[in-house]
Amino acid sequence: MLRLPRHSGRRWAVLTLALLLPCAASAQESYVLNAYIPNYGGSSVSVIDTATNTVTATIGVGYEPMGVAVTANGSTAYVANLGDNTVSVIDAAGGTVTTTIPVGNMPTALAVTPNGAKVYVANGNDNNVSVIDTTTDTVVNLIAVGNSPDAVTITPDGTKAYVADSVLGLSVIDTQSDTVIATLGFDSAPIQIAITPDSRTAYITNVNYTTVLDTASNSVTTTLNTGNENAGVAISPDGTQAWIVNGDSEAVLVIDIATETLVATIPVGNSPNGVAFSADGTKAFVVNFSDDDVSVIDTLALKVEATVGVGNSPNAVGLFIAPAPPASALVAAILPGGRSVQLGNPATVFATVLNAGASDLDNCQIALPGPDGLTLDYQTTDPATNALTGQPNTPVTILGNGYQTFILTFQAEAALTVQALPLVFGCDGTPPAPVTIGVDTIDLIFSPVPIADIIALAATASGNGVVTVPYSQGGDGAFALASVNAGAAGNLTVVTDTGDASLPITVSLCQTDPSNGQCLAPPAAAVPVSIAANATPTFSIFVSASGTVGFAPGTSRIFVRFVDGGGTSHGSTSVAVMTD
Repeated sequence: MLRLPRHSGRRWAVLTLALLLPCAASAQESYVLNAYIPNYGGSSVSVIDTATNTVTATIGVGYEPMGVAVTANGSTAYVANLGDNTVSVIDAAGGTVTTTIPVGNMPTALAVTPNGAKVYVANGNDNNVSVIDTTTDTVVNLIAVGNSPDAVTITPDGTKAYVADSVLGLSVIDTQSDTVIATLGFDSAPIQIAITPDSRTAYITNVNYTTVLDTASNSVTTTLNTGNENAGVAISPDGTQAWIVNGDSEAVLVIDIATETLVATIPVGNSPNGVAFSADGTKAFVVNFSDDDVSVIDTLALKVEATVGVGNSPNAVGLFIAPAPPASALVAAILPGGRSVQLGNPATVFATVLNAGASDLDNCQIALPGPDGLTLDYQTTDPATNALTGQPNTPVTILGNGYQTFILTFQAEAALTVQALPLVFGCDGTPPAPVTIGVDTIDLIFSPVPIADIIALAATASGNGVVTVPYSQGGDGAFALASVNAGAAGNLTVVTDTGDASLPITVSLCQTDPSNGQCLAPPAAAVPVSIAANATPTFSIFVSASGTVGFAPGTSRIFVRFVDGGGTSHGSTSVAVMTD
């Protein structure tokens, strides 16, 4: 019997196998791959088909259009018209303006929340931001920010909006409450902002450098020397590169995010001011103000493959291409999150694949992208009993709004250690399931000698794999963990971490008496344990917060790992974490 920590106020009677599946949107039937280029001098927007690099339409909008933002599904574009204080709403399918929304004085830039519910418009002369409700296309809120705001970007998780002013500051807005929660100062005017796909890091171009910001603490981590007259900035869809438009050299600077080094300088046209990636990341589009054109860059070859003529004085501020390809109808989860076995033995885990779309999906299968020497076999199971069904390595159909469970069996030819190994969960008619570290990845060890193999399962009070910390009440959250050592005896240390995320939380844990859930020693950051073969120790994990944590199960997670003296994990599990 696994019990929740006592102070949680609840007890958990029976340990069940439950997999947390991240939220999934329904598969989209179509996706518009257009770039919308505002022609500042022509009161129009040029629409470029990003597949063919051709202008397919020119749409009249308001006076002196500057900023453009596109909804995540590509269906609607919003255009900030500086000269007449309006926002034009463009229907992508029809190629027409469906409505015009009055906003503040001199709107320069705007951004749409990932769920498409709100548009944030920076009003340069009013020192505020207009918030548009997209269901009514009306302004529902005004938020005071710094002097002369002229750039706005929303984190991909939708929790924050970053607004840069042309004096020396940056305002951070909580998108749930529409209040400013932080302000930052710089010694050079910020120009534009781009945020990595995991919402953890912001790149802010300034006139003479680029600032790298940790979004959890809103603190500067690095200042990059990117030359003079920096303008637009965009992050590649895979999160590995920052592309910075440099007006002084009339080029795009490609920065490797992992090393923060310059890897390429790509010449473009005269007076470049904006950059955006195509939805699949294979192309980048750079707007050249003085040449009345757009440079199309092959992101693999890192060179201009085409130049597309547009209207008069194109001046793209912010995102002007839909930010992501169609969402997959699939989500997947693996349990347990790791296995450690002696070479010659199989490592097995269970997986669940959910079809969040309404239509049935055929030819669903699981593939292993590598490494060499590792093999994978999969077979369907009965979710009620875990008994095998069907035939090994046989694709199946997953019904609309249904799911299928599998057993996965790994074998290795030689000693091997891999961490956070992603698998390809795919079906016909939809992209593969997104990779979420700790949810649908696995840690594997194949050892030449007997080794501890800890199978760990976590239980939260809600039963949904999410621990909620009552931060607003000054309270703590907690969850329980059961384990069994399916391998050899070993001396390990139980530790916790939040992966690559920097979260405002503190975690401690203790080993517990399985009969009553009581801690055997005061909670600590790490707990050393000597685990015999077939032993079943239990643990309680306690979580406190010093700030808010939004619901983002793909990134905001607590990992519990059983590590040896060298820091190698012999078993792990994780839960999502959020504050109330």
